Amino acid sequence: MLISFIVPVYNVEKYLEKCVSSLVHQQLLANDFEIILIDDGSSDGSGLLCDRLAADNRSIIVVHQNNRGLSEARNMGMKVARGRYIQFVDSDDFLEENVIPRLLKVMEERDLDILRFQIREVDENKKSSLPQFEFSSKETQGVIAGAQYLQCFMGYACYACQFIFRTSLLIENSLWFKSGIIFEDTEWTPRVMNLAKRVSSINILVYNYMVRIGSITRGSAENKTNGQLHIISEMKRQMSEACDINWYEGMIAHLVVSIITTAATTLFHQRKRIIKQLKEMDVFPLSIYHSNIKGRRKINLINCSPDLACVLIHLLN
Repeated sequence: MLISFIVPVYNVEKYLEKCVSSLVHQQLLANDFEIILIDDGSSDGSGLLCDRLAADNRSIIVVHQNNRGLSEARNMGMKVARGRYIQFVDSDDFLEENVIPRLLKVMEERDLDILRFQIREVDENKKSSLPQFEFSSKETQGVIAGAQYLQCFMGYACYACQFIFRTSLLIENSLWFKSGIIFEDTEWTPRVMNLAKRVSSINILVYNYMVRIGSITRGSAENKTNGQLHIISEMKRQMSEACDINWYEGMIAHLVVSIITTAATTLFHQRKRIIKQLKEMDVFPLSIYHSNIKGRRKINLINCSPDLACVLIHLLN
């Protein structure tokens, strides 16, 4: 079997059929792929829909489990996957038509552990953005170690859904998602990259990411901020074991800018507590690694005084 699509399912009855249809219609032979639907304790009709879809297509496998969260749903999918490669697909998202055979060909020809492709955002009104990434020729024509890719090309958008992975890389290195956190992709992706030996990119739009009300990362501002604070702790832990720390310092700066911005706008009454936490975490001064001109200006302002930066951003908004 060539590829396992791992699809965590939780209360997405409205979107699931389109997601699965986009995986089925990839010009793959039935024996070459499987779609693993992990029903993570859905309370709507998603679980029953999973079973109905599986009854109509022998390439679909369903696992029902009590609600344990996105990380554990993905981990369960990895445990039962039989494909040579794995792709994670969120159940409200969908793929472009007939793109997977080309990706698999590149994986095979270049003997890759990881292949990164283009993604874009779409909304429920069917409006879509341009692809979020346009890869350089250095990324698309070469094959490099994951640690080097992380430092040079990764950026700070660590979505698990923007890659195809060699299954053995994940399983043999016990690269499980950490349970009980949000932004689990941000914690997981650098761990995977640092162990990958052959990584490349391809300028093909593959993945459509649904932006909708109710998604995990669009929860309350306080939950988002607490999640980002936790990820900063995880980044500092990983950084202590890394040979090159530039990317980690840049990611921490990226997270801190987001936290300060939220504190300045939505959580202004909690700004002193949040800034105090950041200072106690010893994140200052922030790095400007891989920052654009606008980002550097904001980072430099925060480095001068996080408290003043927070007030200024508040006044400007």
